[in-house]
Amino acid sequence: QNCRIEHTLKPRGYTMMRLLLALAFSAGAVNGTGDEAFEWAGTFDVADMNTVFWSAQSDAEGHYPDASMTIVIMQGNADNSLTEALELAGEESLEGACTELQPGNALPISSTGTPLPCYKLMFPCTMEGSGDDAECHADAHTAIWEIDTTGYNNIAVFAQHFPIEFEREMHYLKGPGGEDIEPIAEHPESTRSKRWGAAIGAAFIVMVCTLIGVVFLAP
Repeated sequence: QNCRIEHTLKPRGYTMMRLLLALAFSAGAVNGTGDEAFEWAGTFDVADMNTVFWSAQSDAEGHYPDASMTIVIMQGNADNSLTEALELAGEESLEGACTELQPGNALPISSTGTPLPCYKLMFPCTMEGSGDDAECHADAHTAIWEIDTTGYNNIAVFAQHFPIEFEREMHYLKGPGGEDIEPIAEHPESTRSKRWGAAIGAAFIVMVCTLIGVVFLAP
């Protein structure tokens, strides 16, 4: 939003208004308004496990939140931390073309290539409707992909969506005995908090800008 600047404003008021507007625009630029390739990231300890299972389920109404989800799994850090280097690798991978994977297929851990290959999990559902009313009606209510973790103690996962969006009765990552595998570190908040910070900061500056305009325009 732009403040309306009247010619009757004093020079000092005009300069202040321009400064506030510049701050409002820079708030969005500094805090970042672009979309990252991944919405969620997590690290997992898979030591002593040769196989784990990634799953997705439809909701109680029989719909999947989306028809597909891009994902990349890679070697994680020994301390299960999420570092900038890992996030950059995940970002670059998901910005490329991802190979489609139907349920029941193996979901590979990407270890070679620049960028690392990514995959597009295809959920067993049929799109119905169009536009904002479109829904993916489940043909099967649960989809599972097997992940071979032989030789890996730590993995990092980057996904287009939050995996809990696709949970109904079972956790999205399970071990060979059916046990839930919880993330050690997650990255769901950084991008979101930056966007909220930019929005709140810009809104505050615009509000101040408006109030100052009222003061200078008042007789």
